[in-house]
Amino acid sequence: ESWLNSRVSNETRGSVFSVYMIVYLFAVTSGQMSLVAFDPMMLDLFAVSAILFTLALIPTSLTKLPAPEVPARVELNLKHLFKLSPVGAAGAFMVGMANGSFGTLGPVYAQETGFDTSGVALFMSLALVAGALAQWPFGKLSDQIDRRIVIGSVGALGSVAGLAIVLFGAPGVVTLGLVSLFGVAAFSLYGLSVAHANDHAESSDFIMVSGGLLVLFGIGSAVGPLVSAALSMVMTSSGVFAFTAAMHGALALFAFYRMSQRDAVPDEEKDDFVGFARPTSP
Repeated sequence: ESWLNSRVSNETRGSVFSVYMIVYLFAVTSGQMSLVAFDPMMLDLFAVSAILFTLALIPTSLTKLPAPEVPARVELNLKHLFKLSPVGAAGAFMVGMANGSFGTLGPVYAQETGFDTSGVALFMSLALVAGALAQWPFGKLSDQIDRRIVIGSVGALGSVAGLAIVLFGAPGVVTLGLVSLFGVAAFSLYGLSVAHANDHAESSDFIMVSGGLLVLFGIGSAVGPLVSAALSMVMTSSGVFAFTAAMHGALALFAFYRMSQRDAVPDEEKDDFVGFARPTSP
């Protein structure tokens, strides 16, 4: 992503990243559906993954294009990041908590609910596809109104979807529809949080903001599965969606609260939204 950002202009960034998103979506969905082709209890998938990681070095090694310029040293300052954009920072952390939990324990929930291996793959893939497709309308809407309204509303949608899965989850179309609705919210919120944080940042702060948001997401992704796993021991595997509902609901309340504490960013000072299905390390 950092390489793409260094090679494109503001005028072409949206179109380039839309192609990047299509490739990313195809790859992630193919990975989920590979559970149908291989026995997940055997070594095969781990071997294929190792081969793919190795092959990923080839285009980078063979390209004749110049590598991105190494930036000047930038210190990570989470305290300043929270002061700069409380909603953006809180969003990255809470989305990390929720998405890390879903990515880790979602397949466990689907299996214990009664889905077979193909059903588990479809369950996870639908959430990813729905989230990627929903980014653009949410992102464009957030370019036109206060992003915190969109973040709060999408967070509320994710909370409702999570609670609905807890209450009505069972093998079948209803649960697949609900997890798609969950994905619409869960995999849109990081991009919205990044855009909101960058609205408040100067150009000299972009690296600090990007790195800080990734660190917060990473901490959330590590802590979230531990907490939701403990909750699942109390209330069965549906605890993962009770936990994501709490995280999305808390983010929604915080975003709406912050609207009473700080004026919206003027339209002329907003950065254009760029979609991210979920963050990856630079």
